[in-house]
Amino acid sequence: MNLRVYFYGILNVLTCRRRQIFLAVFCFAGALSGVYASRFTGAAFLPLTRMALFSPVSVVGCSVCCVLPFLFAAFAVYISCRWLLYPVCFIKLFLHCWFGFSMMTAYGPSGWLLRLFLQFSDGCLIPVLCWFCLRQLSGRGDTFKRDLCLCLPAAFMAGFIDYCVITPLLASLINI
Repeated sequence: MNLRVYFYGILNVLTCRRRQIFLAVFCFAGALSGVYASRFTGAAFLPLTRMALFSPVSVVGCSVCCVLPFLFAAFAVYISCRWLLYPVCFIKLFLHCWFGFSMMTAYGPSGWLLRLFLQFSDGCLIPVLCWFCLRQLSGRGDTFKRDLCLCLPAAFMAGFIDYCVITPLLASLINI
């Protein structure tokens, strides 16, 4: 096989997938920025992360937190500003990593477990959000309603499981 043909093939794939590669770079940059920002979180923030365990969350608040990123992404697609999907994913991953690593700092050796409990719905929905954004960046306009009809129930279900199963389990573990 000719080496020139091989490199042109790779270049062709990269140019066809540049939107998806750009989204992956934004997601990775958001995660790294969140980890980096959590290192510089001040001492005043650490007691607030400890209070997150004892603050009750309503089912409406949990559902809104789960569904809101999908609504922002859907609005960006609806108004034909698909470039807004990049900041949505960046901000979502930034906040997820920032809060998660701040929790690990605040709680020390048990922080990893509390992080999994407190960020259960985010951990389930970040791959779904990235999948939705990848599908919308592919340029096919006929998948928007179907993809949104798959993602929104998944977001509500993750919020419901978080509220009804994970939160009571965490509360029972804390009260032991």
